[in-house]
Amino acid sequence: MTLRGSCFCKFTIYTISLPSSASFPLEGYYSHSEIHRRLLGFPTAFLFSVPSSHVTFLEPAISRREYTQGAITAVFCGVCGASLLNYVNDVAEIHASTLDVEEVRKVVVPTAHVWCVDSSTLSAPARFIDDGLPRFAREAGGVVWDLGGKGIRKDGARLDVLAGGCCCGGVRFEVERPPEDYLDNAVLKEWTKRGRRYTAGHCFCISCRQISGAPFWDWMFVPRMQIKFLEDSTIQSIVSLQSNERDVTRRFCGVCGTHLFFTTTTTDYMLWDVAIGALDSSPLPDDWLVWKYDPRDNEDARVELFCDKYINGWLPGRLSFEDFAAPFCGDLLQEVRKGLGMPLK
Repeated sequence: MTLRGSCFCKFTIYTISLPSSASFPLEGYYSHSEIHRRLLGFPTAFLFSVPSSHVTFLEPAISRREYTQGAITAVFCGVCGASLLNYVNDVAEIHASTLDVEEVRKVVVPTAHVWCVDSSTLSAPARFIDDGLPRFAREAGGVVWDLGGKGIRKDGARLDVLAGGCCCGGVRFEVERPPEDYLDNAVLKEWTKRGRRYTAGHCFCISCRQISGAPFWDWMFVPRMQIKFLEDSTIQSIVSLQSNERDVTRRFCGVCGTHLFFTTTTTDYMLWDVAIGALDSSPLPDDWLVWKYDPRDNEDARVELFCDKYINGWLPGRLSFEDFAAPFCGDLLQEVRKGLGMPLK
């Protein structure tokens, strides 16, 4: 019995050989570990484990790259940056999102949350998803984890700069908060919410999942002028044409594979989507972001901003590309909506 998986650009393909006695769905898990967050650029990985000897990459695999940090070796595509799997000793942790199947949940289902002790960002799914699965502070079967409000920033501090970067440190950047007089800038006033906040969103589109290996994706939407690079020697990009005929550029680290930015011709590249999981702040200040549309967050509630029209599903009160979630993680979609106080579908 063989499973097949691949990256977003299909240059890197792997197979998994399973014994004939294997029963489906296989047991998977959500990992909220710091190393997985840094490798992906997203707070949570949806993984399942098999012996590493059962994994084979199709040749020629010249696009395959590896990055080792401590006991973990991450394997990703050097062309599109998609995270495929991690080797930990004799085990391969497979990113379920990269399987070439129509309905992942028929092949792999999550059975637990692990390494919840590291899930300190406000957007971390372990903090707002109540799916009834057991939650462990570290490995499955260990100490049970209790959220208890830990890590949520409620001290009123207003940081003006958030730092971020990839796992290996080859890319380092800073995101600056909009200035007090942002309304005087033609670009900033279209992308900034009341209180000098940026918009942010959960995206369930197929390309975000395939290119990252994550169950869904978290973006914050930042004007390019507010992003400062401290180091970018290892950054790479892939340009693709989407179905709506707009050019899309995704940027990732060519050494460790962390997915970092998304830009499109729709905004003339003036806006960059920034991967929230790539930010250092732990947790994120709760006064930086707006996660769902509310006209009262605009300086003039009667006027829709460009950012309101840019984010897929934002104005109708939907999560980005949520229609694509059903065959992959429909129950996860419902939990995200519930966590944001949105009505269930």
